[in-house]
Amino acid sequence: MKSWVRNKKGQASIEYMAIYAWAILLISIALVLVWQWGLLDISGKTERGYSGFWGIVPVDWKFESNGDITLVLANGIGAGVNVTCVDVTILNTTSSMALNERIDAGNKKTIVISTLRTGGPGDFYFIDLVEITYIDHRTNVTHRSSGHMWGGYE
Repeated sequence: MKSWVRNKKGQASIEYMAIYAWAILLISIALVLVWQWGLLDISGKTERGYSGFWGIVPVDWKFESNGDITLVLANGIGAGVNVTCVDVTILNTTSSMALNERIDAGNKKTIVISTLRTGGPGDFYFIDLVEITYIDHRTNVTHRSSGHMWGGYE
């Protein structure tokens, strides 16, 4: 057999292995990224989180299996406010609680709201809407801070 034919076969096999090496490297990098982002978490634990909200923000909360939600609301507005109402909507069912709670600038207040939605400890929940209505003391204007919350029943 001629030597140039053998060299072509060797070059083809080296190129073939190089392509697979690059593919394996890219797949490995993608798997490491997905793992680091927590998308491959097989523990079954649901991390709590929220989105939305501005000014009056839930910095901590606990959704108990009996349907009670304990919210710790923080005032990040820079002035005192009166929280007048908190509405919680889960699966098109809304629970409202009328309040008259003063929260000074930079302070926190804990409130408890009873809902109709119960679940077992560790079960996942998604609160469609939490709407916090408050009056800014500087302007006497009513505002709303709203968002979504999720996590596992405690």
